[in-house]
Amino acid sequence: MNCHLIQNYFNCTSRHSTKCASLPLSKVTSLILQNRGRASAEPEPSQNLEQYDSSAPIKLRSRDFQLVETPGQLQDMLKALSGAHTVAMDCEGVNLGHTGKLCLLQLAARKSSHAGASSSGTKIPLVQGKTDALKPASTPPVIPATRSAASAVSNTPVLKKGSQLQLFIVDIHKLQWRAFHYRLDPTDPSSLTLKSLLESSNYTKLVYDVRSDASNLLQQFDVRLRSMYDLQLAEVAVRQMRGVPAKWVLPLEKSLSNWLPRSSALEQDMLHGHYISKHYHQGNRMEVWQERPLKEELLHYAAADVRYLHLLQDVLDKILPPPLVQKVYSATISRIRTGNLPGLSRSSAPDIVRPSDVRQLTEQLRQREVEKRGELQR
Repeated sequence: MNCHLIQNYFNCTSRHSTKCASLPLSKVTSLILQNRGRASAEPEPSQNLEQYDSSAPIKLRSRDFQLVETPGQLQDMLKALSGAHTVAMDCEGVNLGHTGKLCLLQLAARKSSHAGASSSGTKIPLVQGKTDALKPASTPPVIPATRSAASAVSNTPVLKKGSQLQLFIVDIHKLQWRAFHYRLDPTDPSSLTLKSLLESSNYTKLVYDVRSDASNLLQQFDVRLRSMYDLQLAEVAVRQMRGVPAKWVLPLEKSLSNWLPRSSALEQDMLHGHYISKHYHQGNRMEVWQERPLKEELLHYAAADVRYLHLLQDVLDKILPPPLVQKVYSATISRIRTGNLPGLSRSSAPDIVRPSDVRQLTEQLRQREVEKRGELQR
């Protein structure tokens, strides 16, 4: 379906544009309802990774992350993250889940030069309630939604002007409980800790498949994640909104291939991830995450899991209207609560966007058009 028509209508009406009043409701409704059953072709992966020889490691890029393994480094990290409103997060360990062992926690923040701004440039207000969910900004950032509309190949992820990506890898295996309880200011009992950051509603945490990470953090370190936004569910919501079959969730590698602009850095990280998967994960060698010193190739693999999450959020939230973004937040909360229960399929996609949601969006468009026509006639 023409989801951009819905999104553009919401965006331009929120900016009080008079052009939206001339948009025919019949056209909007017909495009929404007639095209829901059409499975529009999605972008193909940029490369077929199976074609590459995985016996040889990929040449590693220079470090763009900081390894955090001392209290001083932890305080420096907290100081850097305290000014960010959106933090990407991922974990590595041995058999992560209810009985796993957490070894690394990766964090990435995109700090804007404008204080008090989120990754999209607008402060995200809180939604009151027990869920501690965050209400998304009404106007998503303008980012190319496909590779064809993106800029030319570059060596680094495309960041917004005035923004800088800061990436940290916390050695949980070495620091253990101290990683979550060291304070930014040791003399201030209310000062920020890693635990309070992960549990706070003042920071949006981006993640790709929150289930195992949330379960392990709770069981091993009593950390209860809040204000999480699962981009794997956001990707499902986009497909469901477009009427594309979404029976299964996609791995991160597939989503990055489908949605992000092509870059040499992304290609390199994906090839390196393929190498690590072949040599460690598929060989059930997960204990390597406990070995110290940790291999450099594993650190680079861990960093790549959070390096592109902000960009992926930009692209997906540009497509999803704000009401459906909020549904992704709600689905993330449900996933944290029930995602690791026995008997539940880990590969099945939940129903986030239903036909009734599309009908409700259509009705909102109708009401906004009526209100806008009334304002023009005054």
